[in-house]
Amino acid sequence: MRPKLDMDVINAKMEDLCREVINQPAFAEFKQMIEEFLMNDQALEQYNSLVDRQRMLHQKQHQGLRLTQQEIDDFEEERFQLYENPITRDFMYAQQELGTIQKTLTKYVTKTIELGRLPEESDLDEGGCGCGGGGCGCGGH
Repeated sequence: MRPKLDMDVINAKMEDLCREVINQPAFAEFKQMIEEFLMNDQALEQYNSLVDRQRMLHQKQHQGLRLTQQEIDDFEEERFQLYENPITRDFMYAQQELGTIQKTLTKYVTKTIELGRLPEESDLDEGGCGCGGGGCGCGGH
């Protein structure tokens, strides 16, 4: 018989962790910021416009074409206007904070499985390619 982890215990602990995350006062605020953004057509349009422009400029660069100064200036102005809107600014902040939580949890669990022990702070430090070792030879350092 092959070994198996007790998924009931793991799921119970996962639920405890998730409950702790959603019970944080800031979590409710982040969700409210996102809801306000999603209900504001002007903010959505402004955000989507910038994302579309960014995608277009990225594709142009990827094709080896140079961006004109006017394209760069227009993009910067549109981005500035986006940050001036408190609804989009709050949305982006909430999105960033929730993404950080998600990334931290994923990294911690991944490192635990990878190392076979709880990771120490030095194990979680960013650096290199994220493949798990400084001299991995992946060429990304």
